[in-house]
Amino acid sequence: MAREWNTPTRQPWNGMIKASLDSIDRHNEHYLNTNNYKHLVAAHYLRQYVAYVKDLIIELEEKEESI
Repeated sequence: MAREWNTPTRQPWNGMIKASLDSIDRHNEHYLNTNNYKHLVAAHYLRQYVAYVKDLIIELEEKEESI
């Protein structure tokens, strides 16, 4: 199945993914302005979360396909 940007399965997750990506950008910006390493760590964890949610969405879509 070709992946589309927005499907009924993805819709509920889109806002959280966008907020997470915006937060990653904010932490990167703060790191560049302050050299505070904690912002890089926070951005790293947020990237891991986004990857987890994307994998979860793919699993949900594959379950729906098999029904």
